[in-house]
Amino acid sequence: MAKKASQANAKVALMIGPNKASVYPEYLPIAIKPSDTRYLSYFTKELSQIRNLYLVDPTETLVKAKAKEGLLYYRTDSHWNEKGAYIAFTAMMEKLGLKYPTNLQFYLEGEFKGDIVTKISKIKNFSLHPDDNWNQNTLTDVGWEIIPDQYYQADSNIFKTILSRIKILRNPMFESQNEDPLEYFWSGVVKNTQGLNDLVVWVPGDSFTNSLKRYLNASFTNVRYMDPGKIDAELSASGEKPNLVIVVKVERSF
Repeated sequence: MAKKASQANAKVALMIGPNKASVYPEYLPIAIKPSDTRYLSYFTKELSQIRNLYLVDPTETLVKAKAKEGLLYYRTDSHWNEKGAYIAFTAMMEKLGLKYPTNLQFYLEGEFKGDIVTKISKIKNFSLHPDDNWNQNTLTDVGWEIIPDQYYQADSNIFKTILSRIKILRNPMFESQNEDPLEYFWSGVVKNTQGLNDLVVWVPGDSFTNSLKRYLNASFTNVRYMDPGKIDAELSASGEKPNLVIVVKVERSF
């Protein structure tokens, strides 16, 4: 991908979404002893040698920030929360030398029931805590244009249902589940004339992209969210080429 992107004069950034245990090893059961060498390091060592690939592993940044910034991952979820995503996002943008929103004011907005409870364990009546669900009201969707891909345009009822049930600008990408169209990855384009960087950005990402979207949408004038499996073909065939490709990939998938 980095080679094809280079041919299209586009940079590629690989953003790694750290496993929760990599940021919070102190909460693992006593019997589990993390290795001194992360499994991921065998891959990052090779990936760091690839030309035109900007590798971003924000694990150390998150570990350093957690004592001061509060919980950066949801207690009952395997993903980072809004604040954790922002801290990781700023690390990536600084490495790329790009502008990003600053001086955001985060606040806690109640309890959050995540995938560990709802999908993995399916525990009922699990006790929740209101100290992990960060939000912010600095960034707004004023002036943003959302253009869904054909899947959503083909069935306007599905898209209207999604809009009515999900705040799509905040969290428009869903984990893929064949039985429910609301769980499909959202793909499409968000245009923001007030984006801080006048760039076309493609984002083939996984579920760790969810909490990054509001920051991406605010930072760029044209962001296309897409199926990771289609990126190589799109780089070869698409008329409009990106200036930057941001791949988001969770650590446990390597």
